[in-house]
Amino acid sequence: YHALVDQLGAQGTTFVLVLCCFIGGLSAGALASPRVFGALERWTGERGLRNYGRIEIVIPVTVIGFYTLTRAPVESILGPFPWTETSIEGIIFFRPTGLSTLFELGLAVVAVGLPAFLMGTTFPYLCGLFPDQPGVPSRLYAANTLGASLAVIGTEFFGITRFGWLGCLLIATFGNLLLGLYF
Repeated sequence: YHALVDQLGAQGTTFVLVLCCFIGGLSAGALASPRVFGALERWTGERGLRNYGRIEIVIPVTVIGFYTLTRAPVESILGPFPWTETSIEGIIFFRPTGLSTLFELGLAVVAVGLPAFLMGTTFPYLCGLFPDQPGVPSRLYAANTLGASLAVIGTEFFGITRFGWLGCLLIATFGNLLLGLYF
């Protein structure tokens, strides 16, 4: 959210966009999990936590890659002046063209949605790795949800004031990378 405020503004719409892309990405990833991990298992010839770790490594790579892409000036892609002159009550200002707004929104959707999609693939896969342990899904879901909640609270009330939002993003990205490398 904090990264996209720079691009889209600090408004409720930006929050809703991020929330919907994140939740939608998680759900789409959960639905696609059997196909994603099936393809990964065929490609690697393995089934297990190593494949989980591979996806956990790809997540921070996509986060950094798309974050970098969203920082690219729209002008470099859409031309030197992607704004149109507008006048309201005699005051002239420039607003983004429809194409540049659509482009920025599309980047935001992909930048949040793709990592969330990859995150969504992991829970069903991990549950499928331990079919003989019926308590795994609930314990895994509880740990994941509690961890995410504590991370959000810690970031908002401690991390951003100490490290800034970019520092928090880098810490989370590095942590995710270490998790993937562990597995």
